Amino acid sequence: MGILRPKSLTNGSFIHELAARLIEAWGKKQSRIVKFELNIENHRLDGELIDKASGERVFFNIGVTDKAREIINIESILNLPAMQTAKFIFVARDKSFADEVQKILKAKDPAGNLLKLVEIKTIVDFM
Repeated sequence: MGILRPKSLTNGSFIHELAARLIEAWGKKQSRIVKFELNIENHRLDGELIDKASGERVFFNIGVTDKAREIINIESILNLPAMQTAKFIFVARDKSFADEVQKILKAKDPAGNLLKLVEIKTIVDFM
């Protein structure tokens, strides 16, 4: 029919893919290199933003369905040696999902050390 479906960036659901497209556009608007589907030390991350001028690296994961799995992923990612020099953004489906993830992280670490290492945003923040 002449309609071409764009290549998937993350192999995720429609909402996950939408988030990836918005992050890609946001990153490019900021003159960043945007990469998807990374494997760093046997950990899969949804993507990376690299500042062309400074070389600053920002890794991100998109969470849209399973809070418990996302918490495990966040903790695992934050323990990677690459996180010593990079930032990490968790992109949640919506504010409710973000608040729940933040609440669980705070319960796991009342001192708040985990929350200091992750920036929690929502998909809407990239629109």
